[in-house]
Amino acid sequence: MKLSDFTTEQVQAARHYAAQPNLNCAGACMNKGYFADHISVEYACSYQLKQMREAQSIINGDCDHNFTVFQRMEGYLTGKATPLLPKEDNK
Repeated sequence: MKLSDFTTEQVQAARHYAAQPNLNCAGACMNKGYFADHISVEYACSYQLKQMREAQSIINGDCDHNFTVFQRMEGYLTGKATPLLPKEDNK
C-alpha cells in the first residue's frame, strides 16, 4: 500500500483511526482499576500524557513508518493488513 494512492483526507482519517487506541488508553488510564493499586497517580498521569503525545504524533503523520500504525491505517483504508510474518506452508 502506498499512501500516495489515497487522498489527503483519507490518509488523515486513517491516522485518526490509528491513533484511537492511544486516545482510548489515555482516557481510561485514570479510571480506578486500570492500574494495580501500587501504581502512583504521578505515574498514571505521566502514562496518560505519553499516550496523548503518541496519539498526536500519529495524527501528525510522524509515525507512518511504524509497522503497527501502518497496519492500522492499511486496515482502515483497504480492509486488509500486511502480516508481520509470512504465512507458513504446513504440508
